[in-house]
Amino acid sequence: MRYFNFKYITAILLVTFVSSCDVLDQAPEASLSPDQTFSDATGANAALLGAYSALQSANYVGLRSWSLLDLYSGNLRHSGTFPSFAQFQNRNILADNVEVNNMWNSIYSTINRANNIIQFVPAINDATLNKDRAVAEAKFLRAFSYLNALVLWGGDNDGFTNNAAPGIPIRLTPTLTPEDAAPTPRVTLGEIKTAIMADLDQTTIDALAARGTGTAQTVVGRATREAAIALKAKAHLIFGEYAQAATLAQSIITGTGSDLSASYANLFSSKNPAESLWELQFDAVNANSIAFFFYPTANGGRNEYDVSTNAVFPHEAGDARAAVNGVGTSITGKYVVVAPGTDNVKILRKGEMYLIAAEALVRNDATTLPQALTLLNAVRARAGLAAFTTADPAAFLTQLLRDKRVELAFEGFPNHWVDLRRTNTAAALFTNANRVRLPIPQREVLTANGVVAQNLDY
Repeated sequence: MRYFNFKYITAILLVTFVSSCDVLDQAPEASLSPDQTFSDATGANAALLGAYSALQSANYVGLRSWSLLDLYSGNLRHSGTFPSFAQFQNRNILADNVEVNNMWNSIYSTINRANNIIQFVPAINDATLNKDRAVAEAKFLRAFSYLNALVLWGGDNDGFTNNAAPGIPIRLTPTLTPEDAAPTPRVTLGEIKTAIMADLDQTTIDALAARGTGTAQTVVGRATREAAIALKAKAHLIFGEYAQAATLAQSIITGTGSDLSASYANLFSSKNPAESLWELQFDAVNANSIAFFFYPTANGGRNEYDVSTNAVFPHEAGDARAAVNGVGTSITGKYVVVAPGTDNVKILRKGEMYLIAAEALVRNDATTLPQALTLLNAVRARAGLAAFTTADPAAFLTQLLRDKRVELAFEGFPNHWVDLRRTNTAAALFTNANRVRLPIPQREVLTANGVVAQNLDY
């Protein structure tokens, strides 16, 4: 299986997109029209790689969309000088926080790139292009981005199960003209959920390549059938749809392909190990700043983040994950290359599916506790820990969430923050429970002239 390199997207410029309405009121001057970009397989593939490359932004999976939420949840401490980061540390984020604005823009830029592919690829007349697969990959990226946006800005104080709860603006067609960029009001959580599940429907899953087939378009880092099933399982868990989450996660565990890596440390000392279902690729040409933000100046970094102490971010004695996560050293071993930042970001992997299946089984039917314990203990055994035993479903869920916190720390989705929100424990961290949602960027609210409502108490 070969790697894909984002440098090739420079061959064809993508349709210009900036999310802020005042910028969108300008006509594009240095971009190709959709007819030019989406004329053949070369253009379509360049556009698709452009959609993946949007994830690499330091304002998205390339750093902020997960690390700032690990800071917000307590897994990380702010040890640097950025005042915009300090607002996350202090849990007192202002509506004009530049990090919030940049994350919003980056996520919606990714969505717009996906929208272009979904709209224009089906009309391409080129027998060398697998159009269904290209559209399916774009839908996967759009679903991932809407799920990210929802868990940052939407939902109720106690989670994501109320379909009438606040959602986010939704755009399912490309932004190509100033008229397309007219402000879009926020829809409900239920409407966002419907859009995510439509993008991850069986048609999308079937159109994606199976993991590890090695075909020309099945390159490392691209969406596969297994990655889409895993993302859908994750979404169902977030929405409290436990039977569906358990079924999908178990299908990954019992299906062909990767199992758990033998060593937790080796899982992060190598790129694209067998356990990975989807990880974002970085290399010397397309580097990130993740290790740079963790490492001290003596090692070439800026030490903007420290790993929280074990008292805040608890690992059991003998847990092999503690050393990898960086407890006691303040530098996570999940990202170690400061310059150029070539560490990949793991977003979905089979270990998470064990934990999703275990939790969803018990929440859906407490009599499945023995089966769920087997799944949890497989992950614990890999970490060098003794099997956890209990006959109490509530005690099991408490332990599972502890293990999940340390298992998935600092990976490419704000996992611990989402778990705090969906289990109604995030609000206890705040004097004002409405702060569990980030503010809608002030610039978006102001330029929308009342069309986009701000979250409460910002």
